[in-house]
Amino acid sequence: MYRLLIADDENIIRRGLSERMPWSEIGCEVAGTAKDGFEAIEFIKNSPPDIVITDIKMPRQSGIDVARYVYENFPGIKVIILTGFAEFEYAREAIAYGVAEYALKPVSKDGLTASVKRLILKIDEEKGRNGLSKNAMSPYVGKLYDIEKQLNDRDYEAGRQSVSTLFNALNELVHEKKRFSPLVEKTLNYIDGNYNSNLSLETIAAQIPANPSHLSRTFKKETGEAVVEHINRKRIEKAKELLTFTDKMAYEIAEEVGFNDSTYFSLVFKKITGVSPKDFKNSPYNRLK
Repeated sequence: MYRLLIADDENIIRRGLSERMPWSEIGCEVAGTAKDGFEAIEFIKNSPPDIVITDIKMPRQSGIDVARYVYENFPGIKVIILTGFAEFEYAREAIAYGVAEYALKPVSKDGLTASVKRLILKIDEEKGRNGLSKNAMSPYVGKLYDIEKQLNDRDYEAGRQSVSTLFNALNELVHEKKRFSPLVEKTLNYIDGNYNSNLSLETIAAQIPANPSHLSRTFKKETGEAVVEHINRKRIEKAKELLTFTDKMAYEIAEEVGFNDSTYFSLVFKKITGVSPKDFKNSPYNRLK
């Protein structure tokens, strides 16, 4: 079993992440919980877990402090940072400490499970490889400064584009040494370029080309999620950006990211994020506008 440490200063979130997630189904167990960064670091010192899931802002010591400690002392441990759009100042520091995954609040069960699955694959494949270098991170630190300036200038459209570019770059960076098969690489690239069109396993297989059943099995094995799950997650990531940085209606955003049915879009959005598009737009974490 892969050992998890959950760190969050809010008891309801900490208990939810430790008690209501299907960890055993993906070969994980919660080894411990912490209500702040200090407790998390003490736990890691005495009983290093495989993966740390930590809120970015906590009393005494923050999630950044936890990431820094792991980076300097236990580079094999993977860290998932739970963050909101408004926390770019903190995110800038997290980049420097090789954080493996970022989960946007409010956290969804499916999204967090997928993140942990990806890290399990990395743990299995790395065999002791250290985390990302600070030099590799430096170009993205500057990009975060650009985003902050755009938001301070209320240039939300430029900010949205920059956030999209940065998140894509971070995704590539934290997985840069991950080696997918050519089939899966082609599939990921095709989805990235066509997520807003009428995609399905069959249409993608026809374009690659590949046998749909073989593609489905291979993609699931290498990425930890089904093709359709990845398509929907990609679409919802884009939808969250549009909800944050534009005044477009939900049905307009649904169509823009590839959903023909706005009701179905809302159902998928809530399944992945845990809230409706409307609630997400009004979320306390969504403060950029």
